[in-house]
Amino acid sequence: MQVWGTDRNGNRFNLIGQTVDVSRSGARLTGIRTDLAPKASITVQCRGQKAEFQVVWLGVQGDRRDGQVGLRCVELEGRLWPVDIPADEPDRYEAPKPPARSYETRKQDERRKHTRFPVKGNATVLTFMGMQSHEVKLGDISLGGCFLETERMLEIGQRVKLQLKIGTAAFEGSGLVRVCVPKQGMGIEFTQMEERDAKSLRELIRYLDEIEGTLGNIGPADEKAAGA
Repeated sequence: MQVWGTDRNGNRFNLIGQTVDVSRSGARLTGIRTDLAPKASITVQCRGQKAEFQVVWLGVQGDRRDGQVGLRCVELEGRLWPVDIPADEPDRYEAPKPPARSYETRKQDERRKHTRFPVKGNATVLTFMGMQSHEVKLGDISLGGCFLETERMLEIGQRVKLQLKIGTAAFEGSGLVRVCVPKQGMGIEFTQMEERDAKSLRELIRYLDEIEGTLGNIGPADEKAAGA
């Protein structure tokens, strides 16, 4: 099928996609490799019929629905899908949730000022003392810091240099070890970052926030429309 519209940056695209599943009021597509925004409008054409859709959710890179989009039909000319479609069922897609961490139970004035988002990525940790480095996995990230999943603990207050990679986003900066959770990892506060790296971080957080906001606003009617 043919899919076209305008991406997040205002650029026109025209792609060939595939259906994962369809419903009477929506669809789930794969292969749409462009930078779409939640709630964006796109057109889908299949065997000479076309319909207008709105983007309901976007699969997160590294998630089981990486590269997929959930769509709600907003305007249909005739019958788009050349199959008999049964009654709608609720969309069972669940937004990824951050794992519970023991250090979250703190006083209100000590809690983070920035929302954390669960991610799948890698980090290279470089210590200033001895200049030793090691590779770890990222558990979550925010504008103010990140959580590193590792059993190799550093001292609280120790300065580190980080090289982070999440999907196609890559940036680096300096930070301080603020929290150590035995057998789970360390919480790092970002303290310094070049402007180009800070911009990459802001764009990543904005993207994650848009996805979480869209998924959080889906009600029962929207769940059916997203194409189970």
